[in-house]
Amino acid sequence: MNKLAVWSSLVGVVMLGLAGMLFVTGCEGSGGGSGGNSVVGTWAGDGDGRTVFKSDGTWGEYTDATLSSRHLGGTYSQSGNHVTGTGNNPGVGDLDIDGVVSDDGKTMQFDFIEHWHDPYKHNPATLTRQ
Repeated sequence: MNKLAVWSSLVGVVMLGLAGMLFVTGCEGSGGGSGGNSVVGTWAGDGDGRTVFKSDGTWGEYTDATLSSRHLGGTYSQSGNHVTGTGNNPGVGDLDIDGVVSDDGKTMQFDFIEHWHDPYKHNPATLTRQ
């Protein structure tokens, strides 16, 4: 085998390896999230209420720490540390959610955007993973 063929084979193997590493790295933390920055789980703000994000892409806000009384909810998606979604407060109206999970996955800067106000009302909060 000549030197050109050996170098061509070696370069091909290295390129495939790099492409595989980039693919795996690029997929981490997207979709429902994985690792420390995943939004999935229970989050607490001020007071007794809890916001719960499930791995099936649904979320709900509960008025108590025992999660026995769901107040509102909807669906969400996550890309990296950023979560967005829509929801409904039954009998009141529609809303959007927008949040950013901290790099360590312990807190989230979160905003409920209530459509039943004109202009829409923003309710920012810092949530802490439970």
